[in-house]
Amino acid sequence: MLGSAVYSADGRRIITASEDKTARIWDAANGRELVRLVGHSEAVNFADFSADGRRAVTASSDRTARIWDTATGQQILLLNGHTGPLSSAAFSPDGRRILTASEDMSARIWDAAALPLDVQIGWARAAQFDPLQSAERYQLGLPVPVDARRWPADPSACDQAAGAPYDPDRRAPGVMLEQIVADVAVAACADRAAGVRSRTQYQHGRALWASGDVAGARRDLEAAVAANYRSAGIDLARLLSQPSAGMLDLNRAVALYEHAWAEGVTVAGFALGSLYEQGVTPAAPGGSMITPDSVKAWAWYRKAASAREPNSLARFAEKAGTDVSGVSLLESFKYYAAAAHRAELEDWPLSEWKDWRYHQASLARLLARAGQTQEVARAYDEIRLQ
Repeated sequence: MLGSAVYSADGRRIITASEDKTARIWDAANGRELVRLVGHSEAVNFADFSADGRRAVTASSDRTARIWDTATGQQILLLNGHTGPLSSAAFSPDGRRILTASEDMSARIWDAAALPLDVQIGWARAAQFDPLQSAERYQLGLPVPVDARRWPADPSACDQAAGAPYDPDRRAPGVMLEQIVADVAVAACADRAAGVRSRTQYQHGRALWASGDVAGARRDLEAAVAANYRSAGIDLARLLSQPSAGMLDLNRAVALYEHAWAEGVTVAGFALGSLYEQGVTPAAPGGSMITPDSVKAWAWYRKAASAREPNSLARFAEKAGTDVSGVSLLESFKYYAAAAHRAELEDWPLSEWKDWRYHQASLARLLARAGQTQEVARAYDEIRLQ
């Protein structure tokens, strides 16, 4: 069913809008279809030409209006912001603005000047809430990003069940401690002959911790640290800095984190920043403690962010986001985008960084409404090229 049919100003063409999600341009003399405008995800309710006939505008139930090149059918601008289906859209006589009407009980006036296509594409990628996962890219025939981390074809069951995402020496994507399926992981890592012994012992310690056996976890983590497995110090330091574990040793925890940092385990910088930011109060009076120290905390966050550690980048994004000025919001976008991009390249579990991606996309849209589409696209491209 057609929503509208309109002649061009010179009477030579007709543009129609249809429930089949397309608009079409026809030769008014012989009825031949000239161009098909495809891109809306729901019915196109209205379509019209610009005064010079070089562009067309469409209004759709998908809550967007779009501007098209009438010669090629290429989409050159998307107008997104209404919260209800659009019933109509029209060019101003000089072609510089678009008026849209929507079922959301509003009409809006838009700048019809089109940004360069590469800027629009860059912004659209930055404003995308959900990235394509590996399986989806495969199904669509898209290549794996050349800079994404690749995994060996033969990871052990222990690597898959108990590896840590922040471990630079892992052989599988890894899981966070709270995501470990304890009985499966303990059994998988029980065979110390599988893979590198120190890595298996480290991962067995993580599995024991997930099962609630903190004494066994400490024993294995201590052994892995003694064998110079560099990421083992992260988990051991975390264990020794949690009052609830009952083995508080803050001086050793700090030393372990600092050693791991020196060995290139960048999450240690974030862990130290978090330790100094939050402080540690012992469960029993008279025990050792760490008093919150924001100067030390942000010094470590800064070091880790410079090394592109995702959690630290996200921490700077949170800090910038507390200021509602446009400059700070753009900075917040950059940090969230950098954190999500780095976590994606390292193949972290999506659950660990999807919120950063959502913040990135939301800020990209908010900044676009403030006229900073080009700045967002430029910043996003720079981040992905780092």
